[in-house]
Amino acid sequence: MKYICKICGYIYDEAKEETPFNELAEDWKCPVCTAPKSDFTAEEAPADAQKAEDAPAEEPAAGLQVDAAFTNTVLGATAISDNPAADIIATVAAMTKDERVKEPEDDIVEPFDTSYNDAILTSVAMSDNPALNIIETISALRKELAEHAADPDMERFSAGQLAALCSNMARACEKQYKEEEASLFRELAAFFAEKTPAVEDASVEALTKALQADIDSYAEIRKAADAAGDRGAARVSVWGEKVTLMLSSLMSRYLQNGEALLADTEIWVCTACGFVYIGDTPPQQCPVCKVPDWKFEKIERRAAK
Repeated sequence: MKYICKICGYIYDEAKEETPFNELAEDWKCPVCTAPKSDFTAEEAPADAQKAEDAPAEEPAAGLQVDAAFTNTVLGATAISDNPAADIIATVAAMTKDERVKEPEDDIVEPFDTSYNDAILTSVAMSDNPALNIIETISALRKELAEHAADPDMERFSAGQLAALCSNMARACEKQYKEEEASLFRELAAFFAEKTPAVEDASVEALTKALQADIDSYAEIRKAADAAGDRGAARVSVWGEKVTLMLSSLMSRYLQNGEALLADTEIWVCTACGFVYIGDTPPQQCPVCKVPDWKFEKIERRAAK
């Protein structure tokens, strides 16, 4: 029998190991990502989540959470692009042209060209002043969004969601060595972060529930990505689900062990996919996205008050 780690994909093959999986100690951990024994599932069918691009297309399920699919599609298009600045605008334009959200009248900006033709996208990608072109293009999108009735399946992003989205965009631009665009997105992320209200129920328990809600939505996101033939979004869905499973696992372990979980050890975060690793040194290779250990950043802890 084989047991697979839901987080990193490590396979515990009882045929090659001396101890049956069920007889392993309850505090046994995955040798690759340190996930607990409870995060392993028995293999029922060949599971190769890394072959996202080869998976057959499926029809998207009804009731898809559009905001999550929107985010992953944009990030996927950016992650595999040689020109993320153009793909950012092109993807946003394509996804918002037919699925529009009405904004309050007092929040409408002055009109700009809303034709979404190649001239706009080319001007953003090739201009000597990408800041101005990005602003004008976003303004055009917002103007057109404000002129149409809300789609019941659409949901406005909160300031916190926009902060996270822009931060991820900045990371994507950094990887493409587009420092000017990355700087602009960092500024946007900081702006939206300042506008994000404090969360009243900011508890570990509430965060655990929110993570589980995200985990439950990934199957629908993956179906939508496959149906659209969007390999980038499918890849992001695979990575995102693994990282979210890992964060959920960490929350469960923290609820069980408290601060003892983090005592006398370090916390490392993969700068490529967000995987969090607890240990004295980072893993030689990220269990999720396979980048080397130098891509991990150590999280410096705040002094106790």
